[in-house]
Amino acid sequence: MLSDWYRQLLVARRYVVLFPLVVDQKPLGLFYVDGDASGAHILTPPVLNYHTVLRGQAVVAIHKKGMQTSGRRR
Repeated sequence: MLSDWYRQLLVARRYVVLFPLVVDQKPLGLFYVDGDASGAHILTPPVLNYHTVLRGQAVVAIHKKGMQTSGRRR
């Protein structure tokens, strides 16, 4: 669900797709895709899956980096 303040900033006939970036139940950011509604046809299931996989790989990389850093502190 988009916030009211953000929804007011959106121009009509646009699409927005948000992929939240959460590591260890902590929100860190998001992957954001937007565009003109006339181009929404490119958001096919394989394209959306690609973004989901990309987000998942980023989460794994951030998680692994955090574990390596915490191991060095000991």
